[in-house]
Amino acid sequence: MDYARDIARTSPDTFAKLQQFRVMAKQQRHGDPAPFHLAGLATAMHDDCGECVQIHVNLARADGVRADWLRAALADRLEALPAPLADAFRLGRAVAANDPAMEEYRARLQEHYGPSLVTELAFEIAVARFYPSLKRGLGAARSGVLVKVEING
Repeated sequence: MDYARDIARTSPDTFAKLQQFRVMAKQQRHGDPAPFHLAGLATAMHDDCGECVQIHVNLARADGVRADWLRAALADRLEALPAPLADAFRLGRAVAANDPAMEEYRARLQEHYGPSLVTELAFEIAVARFYPSLKRGLGAARSGVLVKVEING
């Protein structure tokens, strides 16, 4: 969080905007948190912000997402995930990469979860891209960070 302290020190107005964004980004998710966390994780992985990936893993574990699913996603072993969760991960990665395959994943997710959840996933993906972009712009993003998946509970 050194980058946030630097923002507060160098640009209090920008720091106030960051605080507003944090409030907005803490949207209420409906239902199972796993697809949201997997979509966000894929996005952070694509954007190559190791610290952001670790934060996504930590938040997912705190919300009860299974450690073996997170390990599988981190290792790109998506066959180890339930199909809708693999598609949520794929959607996050495809949107981040502007990969046309996103249409296929979105269609399957809409069929499985409905359009409301897909809308929430799109928001989650957009939020997940914010911090790596901000940190990269500030020169504070670090790639290649070893990510740990702790098993708590």
